[in-house]
Amino acid sequence: MEKDPIILLLLLICCSCYSQVNNDPCRLRPCQNGGTCTPKGTGYSCACWYEFSGVNCTVCRDKRLDILFIEDVSFSISKPRFDEMKRFQESMLNSTTIHPRGTNVALMVFSSNARVVFKLNKYSNSKSDVLEALKQQTYEDGPTTNISDAIKLAAREVFIPDNGDRMYVENKVIMFTDGYTTSEDREAIAASIGDLKAKAEVFVVAISAVDANSTVNVIASEPSNVFHIDSPNAASAIQKRIRFCLLS
Repeated sequence: MEKDPIILLLLLICCSCYSQVNNDPCRLRPCQNGGTCTPKGTGYSCACWYEFSGVNCTVCRDKRLDILFIEDVSFSISKPRFDEMKRFQESMLNSTTIHPRGTNVALMVFSSNARVVFKLNKYSNSKSDVLEALKQQTYEDGPTTNISDAIKLAAREVFIPDNGDRMYVENKVIMFTDGYTTSEDREAIAASIGDLKAKAEVFVVAISAVDANSTVNVIASEPSNVFHIDSPNAASAIQKRIRFCLLS
């Protein structure tokens, strides 16, 4: 019985497709963390997202960031809440690399007045030094809350080249506050926050309940940048938003 040439051709095509699918090195998805796999000769190559490298995109590479922590140390922030701030900061920094070619960190505090505790280039070579300097900052129980002064000082004194701000690196501000302000201070915040937002993306870790009229909504660069310190996933959520390198 003579075989139909069309059927033979279809069989050959099916066999070829089956062989190609089963011999495709990308079928097992070897590229991790969002990497794109491309067959290459008898093997494959992975095109990795910027934060990852390596044959299979499994080597974590931190994004370079200049981060400023701003702490509210006024009397409305209790000592237990202050200690929570410190744990929150440590949790955030445990997953990144402090280095001149990595992430640098600065710290400010404020109550009636604001001051820079350490600048971006103070501890740029050592994560342990940054963590120790954060721990050394003690609870102050300041008399009042002057958020506008902190905003002005951050824009004027932190994000400048002489104090370690790097022109080619993204700036991030993480402010810890309960947002309690006077009507005069709210007006001052609204007038000054634009200068800081022009230099950095601003996140707020709220120490108290947040409603639609809360001052923290004015401070944050966008509504989704407001987190509550009691949220169990707040630290990791901010890490993802500022694109620390987190393995999937």
